[in-house]
Amino acid sequence: MIETILAVNQGLKNRFPTGFDPFMIMTRLMEEGGELAQQVNLFEDRGTKREKMGEPKKSALADEVKGVLLAAFQIAEYYDAMPELEQSLESMRQRLKDDGFLE
Repeated sequence: MIETILAVNQGLKNRFPTGFDPFMIMTRLMEEGGELAQQVNLFEDRGTKREKMGEPKKSALADEVKGVLLAAFQIAEYYDAMPELEQSLESMRQRLKDDGFLE
């Protein structure tokens, strides 16, 4: 999945070359986070969202998760922190494995 996210982000950089400064990325991340929260709200049937938006759809939830992941990876790429991100994830995976939570 990481390779797919990186490939999509490269395609987006090629398509929108001026849209990848940290402020713009963080603005997108916050927007996508809000939209993801709205989807969670819909799935949890809180408030009046179902009246306005109808039944929750997994595809809509997945689209918002995608937006958050893409923007978060864009920040890591912008600051050349992908190796550190991979190491951090691998370290967490190993710790969970060592603690018996993963095989």
